[in-house]
Amino acid sequence: REHINTGAIVACHDLADGGLLVAIAEMALTADRGAEIDADARGDVPLHAWLFGEDQARYVIATDDPTAVLSAAAAKNIPAERVASIGGDSLRLATFELPLAQLRQQHEDWLPTFMAGV
Repeated sequence: REHINTGAIVACHDLADGGLLVAIAEMALTADRGAEIDADARGDVPLHAWLFGEDQARYVIATDDPTAVLSAAAAKNIPAERVASIGGDSLRLATFELPLAQLRQQHEDWLPTFMAGV
């Protein structure tokens, strides 16, 4: 909370509803900025579990100074690691790239399309 209050953390999203990939996708859509996810950060965790695990008390944060936030977390024994970098106009992972415009269309159009068929 201290880093949110000082502005060091500019965005924060929990992983409880959809996991890491969904949280980053929602943050990218909100900010209208792409992100490149570093799958190597997962270590030996299976990719699907790392991307979609709906873990409690895990958060994705966006910061302009990751070194300071990571150092502060380490000083308090809070596990933290850099998992993505912000930029561009697509959501990227080693195995795929999805333009934000396409992601936004799918995200916003599915319910009206679904309801039109009812």
